[in-house]
Amino acid sequence: MLKRLSTHLAVMLLYLSFGLSLGCYYTATYFGRGGWPLPSCEAVSGALLYYFSVMNTTTETQAVHWVTVFVVAGYLWIASLWVVSNRLAGTVPARPNHVRRLGRGHDRFTALGLSVAVATIPVSLPIPFMVRWMGGTRDGFHWSRFIAVCLRHGWVNAPIWLNYVYCALAGTAFIAQIVLLRRRWRINLKRTLITLAVAFGMLLVISIGAGLLLSYPLRAVFER
Repeated sequence: MLKRLSTHLAVMLLYLSFGLSLGCYYTATYFGRGGWPLPSCEAVSGALLYYFSVMNTTTETQAVHWVTVFVVAGYLWIASLWVVSNRLAGTVPARPNHVRRLGRGHDRFTALGLSVAVATIPVSLPIPFMVRWMGGTRDGFHWSRFIAVCLRHGWVNAPIWLNYVYCALAGTAFIAQIVLLRRRWRINLKRTLITLAVAFGMLLVISIGAGLLLSYPLRAVFER
């Protein structure tokens, strides 16, 4: 049980880092209007969750809301993969080797979640650079400057190459997911891509529905 809880905590931290990195990217690129859509299922799901449950509240609350929805988006993606893979006969082995290696404290869903979350690490790699750059001033780095930019009280001029970097990293993460899932499921590339496509369609529907459902309690609590 402890191993399972620690693994889920690791998954949540990975997706919080994912959301923070994307938040920095979209804020730096004129609040997303100068950025490019990223080839990432979790990025699409997180954006849908956020905009369908967006609140008319303080920018501080909106910033926390943005980062945390990616934890939900990550688990929705993991759950979609889990459901679709179990429906497609032969996709998930009865006793996968990676579960044995992780130990008795892990089940197949937990192991799948960890694999999917670990694959998103490339998108989180620019965080140190983004924090240093967004918080930079003529006098050096200041946390207050970084927070101000994140909360849209300041701005930075993003270079065009930032779009290429994030698209490349998101593409790398997506390819890593394909490779890892293909190895986990022990199926060919065609069946892996079909499973991913069906799971992504499910993810879009669930993300919109979840965003709408979350909007009611969130707006009731945080809007004044």
